[in-house]
Amino acid sequence: MISQQTLNELLLPILLSRGKIYIKFKPVLAEKTESTRKVVTRTSSGIETENTASPGDYIVENITEAGEQYVLRAAKFKQLYKKTQSFKNGKRVYLPKGRVHGVQIDEEICQILGAGKKFEIMAPWGQPQTLRLGDFLVSPPGYLEFYGIAGKEFEETYRLKTHKKKTHDKGATVTKKTAISRSKKNPGP
Repeated sequence: MISQQTLNELLLPILLSRGKIYIKFKPVLAEKTESTRKVVTRTSSGIETENTASPGDYIVENITEAGEQYVLRAAKFKQLYKKTQSFKNGKRVYLPKGRVHGVQIDEEICQILGAGKKFEIMAPWGQPQTLRLGDFLVSPPGYLEFYGIAGKEFEETYRLKTHKKKTHDKGATVTKKTAISRSKKNPGP
């Protein structure tokens, strides 16, 4: 099993050199739990991890095909999600505010981590988390923890953060990269 310390030593340089910033765009369903409850996270790939929710924690359900659930402590939940007035299936809908720095697990990353195509890390919540080739290893801003997100579910809930700079081009918004590229072609006077 790969520890958080090992991930910090081996994964952080990869994240900084070839990782990308992703934002969570899909709303979630969540409920504040009033009792201790075991939560098993099941993705399209199978059981990923488990955690125990304590009173006051939130049990979050991603709105994905797998409908995977996970536990967040109240303080962290409030940092990552904004309450709406909507409900679905008896649970409140929350909008995400979070972003992560992530990289898709490929054979090179497996080799660097000394892992096979399926391996376990010790997740920040103190339980093993199963990851596979094609999943994503991510860290929130600050790089204090690392965890995995199954590939299919990642694609259903995250998108690449783009840095858009508004440039007037017949009313269109173009990316900063496009604007720089255009400025090189037409350097002006």
